Amino acid sequence: MTSFVTRICCPEDIEQIGKLDETLKSLVLYHGDFQKENMVCAATADGRLLACGLLMPTEWFSAVSMEKSPDFVHYINFDLYFAEGFRQKQIADALVERLIQRGYEIKAQYPHKRIAVAQYMDMNDPKRINYYLGHGFCFFDSAVEFRFDLGREIPDFPKPDGITVRRGILCDPVSLEQYHMAEIEAFDGISWSISQTKWMQNAPELCNFSAYYGDEFVGNTSTWTVAPEQGVTENVFVVPKW
Repeated sequence: MTSFVTRICCPEDIEQIGKLDETLKSLVLYHGDFQKENMVCAATADGRLLACGLLMPTEWFSAVSMEKSPDFVHYINFDLYFAEGFRQKQIADALVERLIQRGYEIKAQYPHKRIAVAQYMDMNDPKRINYYLGHGFCFFDSAVEFRFDLGREIPDFPKPDGITVRRGILCDPVSLEQYHMAEIEAFDGISWSISQTKWMQNAPELCNFSAYYGDEFVGNTSTWTVAPEQGVTENVFVVPKW
């Protein structure tokens, strides 16, 4: 077993982080919500990175400043990234422990809020699920994946009078702000941050279909192509008055 220490990642680690995961490197460099204190590394004495662990706020955590029900849970997502050949239990254990400790530090800033360090996992991955159950995590929520066979005819629903649908990327400050405010209104304060919305516009094959009444942003759906035969439709919302 390779000896290592865990520590906060530093700017000098960035190229090694890219070798672990190129998207993670871009997130560290360009995502406005990234905080270095939320990222820990497992490294050898000579500075070689073996793995990283990261906490990132979600749209549910973005509502932490709002007056929500005492039962409302503010999620912080976590993930682990390993160098090839170093996906080892001892390293994972050390990183998970540090991420949980950091979660407690964040929780201490909001003592009256329910905050959960969380990660969605495939129910068909029992080894991974059992690993986290063994570290004090519990089953908390589930996400249902609906599927529409694109071999079927797609229903046609006429647009209401005065509504136009624009296809494209939200890349300018005005459209990003419009999207953000509409999503807050539609989901009662639960919204991606503007940094997260902007970040997602760089995802390969992303496309927004945004509905407007004149210049008023009234609704949205976003699509991603994830494989030649499969796409994902998310962020479907309409502001309440529409």
